Amino acid sequence: RKEELVGLAHSCWRRFGLPMRLVLLPANLGFAPANNAGLLHARGRHVCFLNSDVLPQGPGWLDRMVAALEQDPALGAVGGVVAFEDGTLQHGGMEMKRLDQLGGLPFPMHPG
Repeated sequence: RKEELVGLAHSCWRRFGLPMRLVLLPANLGFAPANNAGLLHARGRHVCFLNSDVLPQGPGWLDRMVAALEQDPALGAVGGVVAFEDGTLQHGGMEMKRLDQLGGLPFPMHPG
């Protein structure tokens, strides 16, 4: 699907004129490794990890997130509310909890 991706990237460039760097991996390594590879190549002051199934609602969402980061130097990351199409909360945060059934290893839990 490399050719399709390159074509889409060129189309985005022509339509929106947004600078980008396309990082092509030798194989599909999954979401987290792909983010790590992208971060290694990032050159901006801020990095936005946005899942391909997320559709931001309304203009200015990214500007508001960046403004929050710039206004409070104690912040290291910000995130938006992730909701289902009907507006109900999809993801109310995450906490690491050690689970006995996993030998006490930390596991991401999603309260709420």
